[in-house]
Amino acid sequence: MKYLLAIIGLVVGSVVWLWLGGLAFCARSNSGFYWSAILPLGVCFIASALLGGFNRSHWFIIAITVALPSLFMDTGFYFSLVAEGRSGNLWIILSLVVLSICLIGARLGSGLTQKTQPGAAANDHPRLRAAGRG
Repeated sequence: MKYLLAIIGLVVGSVVWLWLGGLAFCARSNSGFYWSAILPLGVCFIASALLGGFNRSHWFIIAITVALPSLFMDTGFYFSLVAEGRSGNLWIILSLVVLSICLIGARLGSGLTQKTQPGAAANDHPRLRAAGRG
């Protein structure tokens, strides 16, 4: 199951990277790019949250697999622009934003789907019981 979710994460991450790459190349201004990038970043967040919710113990690996295409390609673009003598800071910022959104989404997705027993109180936790507060 972990590998299937990782493959799905790679596919979603590739689609999001192609979407963001197309926006970065075709945007006429930075503000136009920022407003246009909200939807693919939202897709990235939701995909990470859903995939992280399916496998709570491997949420970090799933978040990395969703962000991996963006990390690799943006790093390649950055180094090719630096080799030409131009600044490519947009690509580094974009890859860091995608990585942080994937990590936050997968962590929230894994935390929201924790198993609870029916009828268990919210303060019924072993640590709280040991401290005498449960």
